[in-house]
Amino acid sequence: MIKIPFLYALAFSIPLLATSCKSTSGRLADSTVSSAESDADERLTALAKRFAPQIQFHRDEKFFPISIEEFAIHTHIILDGREVLDSVLRGGSLPWNPDNYYVATREPLVGPNIPQDWMAGSDPRKGTAPMLYSIHDAGNNTYNIQYMPFFAWNEGKNVCYSLAPFDMCLIKRVMMGNHVGDWESFTIRVKDDKVVAIRLGAHEDRYTISDMSKIKFEGEHAVMYSARGSHGFYEKPANVTYQKIPTGDKLIDEATGGIPWFTWDNLVRVNENEGWAQYRGHWGNSVMGKAACDLTPIHIIDTLRKGWNPFGRLFGSKMETSAEVCKRLGLDKEFELGPGPWWQNWEKDKDGF
Repeated sequence: MIKIPFLYALAFSIPLLATSCKSTSGRLADSTVSSAESDADERLTALAKRFAPQIQFHRDEKFFPISIEEFAIHTHIILDGREVLDSVLRGGSLPWNPDNYYVATREPLVGPNIPQDWMAGSDPRKGTAPMLYSIHDAGNNTYNIQYMPFFAWNEGKNVCYSLAPFDMCLIKRVMMGNHVGDWESFTIRVKDDKVVAIRLGAHEDRYTISDMSKIKFEGEHAVMYSARGSHGFYEKPANVTYQKIPTGDKLIDEATGGIPWFTWDNLVRVNENEGWAQYRGHWGNSVMGKAACDLTPIHIIDTLRKGWNPFGRLFGSKMETSAEVCKRLGLDKEFELGPGPWWQNWEKDKDGF
C-alpha cells in the first residue's frame, strides 16, 4: 500500500469535494427543471384529454381517421411523377418545394372515384382511432387545444353541371372533389378549467362559437358532428347547404351523427420536430380524371366565337374563351380527384381566434 501524507491528501481532496458538490448541485437543479417540465407536460396532456370532444360521424360514414404511420405504409413522396422519398415519416428532410411534392399512393389508383381498401381507416366501433392534437398556452390561465384528425380519403359530392331545376339534374350527376389525404381541425379554448370558445368549420369556412349553450356536452366533452365523406365539423346535427351552383344545384353536408367517436381514448400529441410534422407539401395524390369545366357545355363558347355563325360575326374575339370563363368561375380547379390538401398548420389557432 502506498501511503500519502495526511495534509497532502487533504489538500488534494478539497477541490475534488468542491467539484463533486458543484456537480451534484447542478444535477439536482437539472433534475428539478426536468421534473417541473414533466409535470407541466402531464398537466397539459390531462387537460387535452379532459376536454377532448366526442365526434359524431354520420351513420353511413365509410372513411374514418387513420394514423400517420399507417398512411405512410401505403404512400411515398413524389415530385414530377417520380419518387423522391419513400416515406412521409422523413418528409422534413426534403428541400423547400411545397407546391410540387405529393404524398401519393404506392399502388396507383384505378380511377378517381375508387378508393383503396386501407383508406377506410379505423372505425371507432371496431378499434381506437387516433386523434392528433397540439396545445398552446395563451396566457392568463388560457389554453388553445387544437385537435386534428387525419383521414386517408375525402369523399366528394355528386354534382350536376347541367341545369338542375327543383333538384333534378337534366343530364347526370358526377362525383367531384374526391382526394387522397384529408386534414381537419378545430380548436377548443379552455380558460380557468372551463371551455369558453370553440373554433370549427368545414370547407375552409371557419367560425368561432363563444356561447356554450349552443354546444351539446357529454360531461366536459363537447359533441361535434362530422359531415359524411368530407369530414367537416358542425356544432349541431344538420344537413347543411354550404354552396349553391349557378345551374341550380346545391352542395349539402350531411352531418346528422350516428357513430360516436370518443377521441380521448387515443390522443396523440404532435411533436413538431418529427419528420412527418415538418413535411411541407400535398398530403395526397395529384389531380386525376376530368375537370369540372369538361363536364359543362361551356366549351360551346369556342364554337360561337368562330366567324361562320351570327354570334361570331356580332361579337367575334370580344367573347371570352371557354378557358377564360372556366377560370373566372373557378371550374378549372375542380377535378373528379382533386390534389391532396397542403400541409397542416399545427399553430393555426395558437394565439387566438
